[in-house]
Amino acid sequence: MDKQKRKQYKKDYLSKFEGFYLYVIKNSRGKIVYVGATTNYMTRLGNHICGNAKATKKFISKANYRIQYLDLGEVITEQIEMYALENELIELYATDLNHKNLDGSYRLTDVSTIADARMFSLISYVHNIELDWITYCTKKRGQSTSKRGKVNG
Repeated sequence: MDKQKRKQYKKDYLSKFEGFYLYVIKNSRGKIVYVGATTNYMTRLGNHICGNAKATKKFISKANYRIQYLDLGEVITEQIEMYALENELIELYATDLNHKNLDGSYRLTDVSTIADARMFSLISYVHNIELDWITYCTKKRGQSTSKRGKVNG
């Protein structure tokens, strides 16, 4: 396969993972230590695992963890809503690895355009007990697995 075809194949392959996704990184005790949002989970989560994400690089290299994601394509239609939800969840969980602003807040995006009722609806959706989060990968005792299957919570 020539270089141009490989490039197109990679682009086509990665496009299968586009949408609106929320993801969390949990420590070995199940505590959420990082919250993120992305429009392509394969690329973004791969960046975390490979150590290309500055915020999680040290944690990923040394700790046991689980990365899980949630497809929000059925409830979110605008990127600003996805990032607003990410902000709210970072604040809610006071995560250890998300970077704080100089004022001590986690706000990444101006979300004043999102109505409080809409945000409450999105947070409620994410915390639905019957919602299936998909495990992207797990690392235990130095062994990394990338078995992707649905798990609750």
